Amino acid sequence: MVYVQLTDIFDITPCYNAKTAMELRLEAALGSNGKNFWERFFPCDSAYPDDTIVYLFTEYQMKFILNWWNRLFDSSKGEARKNLSNSKQNMLGAVITTPNGYDIDRIHTCYVTSGFQPKLEEFVFGALPDVKERRVKNFFNGNYKGQSLKGLTEAERRQKLLNILAIRQGIEELFHGPAKKDEKWLCYSGPKVFKHKYIKYCPYTNISHL
Repeated sequence: MVYVQLTDIFDITPCYNAKTAMELRLEAALGSNGKNFWERFFPCDSAYPDDTIVYLFTEYQMKFILNWWNRLFDSSKGEARKNLSNSKQNMLGAVITTPNGYDIDRIHTCYVTSGFQPKLEEFVFGALPDVKERRVKNFFNGNYKGQSLKGLTEAERRQKLLNILAIRQGIEELFHGPAKKDEKWLCYSGPKVFKHKYIKYCPYTNISHL
């Protein structure tokens, strides 16, 4: 089974100045000293070894995460900086070779671009060769755009999530699933927006519980 994990794209918080689901997820992965940060940020593969987990983001989330990471890394010192550096290197080296000789990332990741005609982009954590004649983007070299979706009405949030569900075929073309007949394939880590047969709502920070 192929599952798609998506953290709250609307930055809904229980009260003013509270932290968003993405901020809580980042801080949970960071822990006390940054050890294994990126591995902890993408925990579902080890928790569900028999399934394929696709981590989906919006382009704004990509921008937010990269800016958060850069500020954290630049301000870190000593053991914490060493741990963060090691975690990044582990992600850069997390590749496997397919029978066809292609090097692909162990972590399945993609994002939806912003703009008038959004499209799906695959990305990895390092400079990899073309896979199936596609240029795969390096997360750390990205120039991401997009705006926060915070403050949308209930109807607008519903439509945004329906738009996410509509890109299932594009995800299937990249990662061989989820299939059209699959239910509860979108694991949404955030407040419930509306009930849908394709959406399963999951914990905010411990996303390994799909």
